[in-house]
Amino acid sequence: MARLDRHGWMDNVGLVTGSGPLVLPRGDARIGSQGRRRRSGAAARLGSARPTEAARGGLLLCRFQRPEGRRRRSEVATTARSLSGGREGGSIGVSAVEWERVKSLTERSMFSALTALLYLVGISFRLEGYMGYLLPLPIILMGVRHGARSSWGTLGLIAVLMTVLFGPVRAMSFVCVHGLYSTVLATFWGKMSKKGQDVSSKGWLLIILVTAVSRVVGLIGSIFLISWLIGDNILALIFSGIENLFEQFFSVLGLPYLQFPLPTGLLAGTFIGLAIFTSCLYVALIYFMHASVVYKMGIKVPLPLYWKQRLERQRQAQLL
Repeated sequence: MARLDRHGWMDNVGLVTGSGPLVLPRGDARIGSQGRRRRSGAAARLGSARPTEAARGGLLLCRFQRPEGRRRRSEVATTARSLSGGREGGSIGVSAVEWERVKSLTERSMFSALTALLYLVGISFRLEGYMGYLLPLPIILMGVRHGARSSWGTLGLIAVLMTVLFGPVRAMSFVCVHGLYSTVLATFWGKMSKKGQDVSSKGWLLIILVTAVSRVVGLIGSIFLISWLIGDNILALIFSGIENLFEQFFSVLGLPYLQFPLPTGLLAGTFIGLAIFTSCLYVALIYFMHASVVYKMGIKVPLPLYWKQRLERQRQAQLL
């Protein structure tokens, strides 16, 4: 860009080429009375470049564009527009099924890393009891977004990642305590969200019960795992504690003492009953807490009618 003097000469002429800017010194270009410009030797070396001139307010702008450069930029723009396809498979050579598969793999790896990070924070700061409420969320999100199969695949990937980071013992402990029931819950919700049907408000109690039973199975598995690692029978210690509980209960009520030791079947039944009861309470809390998150994503899951109406009012208030 240059300014004309009173003799019609330009101080400098800015040339924009494919290899970068080129500035011509004073006297190398001139605008005559008939609008003709004498090109310098440096400008002549540009070949078939076509100059464009725009004089505004005493300023002269000289810009040179190669035809092949314009064609190359046009091809790049066309390719960029083609590669910016939508979710329905608008990109070149990529179908909707392939796009969903790649997205599922990407989200699976991200959610697995997030779960490992939460577990690391829990065991590092002794917050595993509190982090236990958040650990099922990545698996549940994979289930409701990509189906039940993706939730099981995420659990396997989390197990492999935790085996590498924390060792096989902690990985198996996570799978038994947190992973199994989370995947079962994600399986129920994933099938419902995949079908896209309007679910009723009657199946939530059955889902909580089945998920609680799966959590009990995982807890028993973790007990056997710990017993094998430390070389002691943890289940026998639990049965001994249940016997002491019965003894204190009968002594407080003034009932006659039972014949000790108690039968193993009674102790096992009491243990399983207490485990199912506590697991139902725990899973119910997890269920309603994560159902609120999933419902705000637009995915409907079985909920009590009062809870569903409350979430619907909150969603409408946020939209307003």
